[in-house]
Amino acid sequence: NSNRGGGRIVTTQNAFWGGARYDRNVGRKFFGFVSYDFERDRPKKLNFRSVAGGGLGRHSIKNERTELDLIVGAAWNRTWQVGSNTDTPEALAGATFKHRFHEKLRYQNTITYFQNVTDRAEYRLIFDSTLSVDITKRIGVFITVGDRFNNDPFGTSRKNDFLFTTGMKWNFGKKR
Repeated sequence: NSNRGGGRIVTTQNAFWGGARYDRNVGRKFFGFVSYDFERDRPKKLNFRSVAGGGLGRHSIKNERTELDLIVGAAWNRTWQVGSNTDTPEALAGATFKHRFHEKLRYQNTITYFQNVTDRAEYRLIFDSTLSVDITKRIGVFITVGDRFNNDPFGTSRKNDFLFTTGMKWNFGKKR
């Protein structure tokens, strides 16, 4: 987004973020995981953040319709920003909640807390919540609310980034 003010263009939003997590069950209740998250936020002077992590998790609830996974682990945060770049170890803890209301209506919520190990006053929080509806076996729509909180951002940047997005999804693979 850009705003025109006083004859000049000021960019107010130019960010993207994403990530993935792979889980491997170790028994019925426990699992190991590896994860990777990334983000870029030009107005915050964040050129790129790359966070690789891993740890252990527990399936607290797991049935046909509902899942609740709790995770703990460690991560390495490599940040390229205006000024100095940083490499910091982080402890992480989080939860993922999934619920299927109907065979076509699903909800997923993920929250992850990253605590800087070398500077205990610095932490980050990632929150994502998605509601998705399958229109057909292959096509669906979704609404996502996301929030990125950093209690010690670079310079005069705001601590919070909020995202609301809608979109379409396409399921590859076998038809359900």
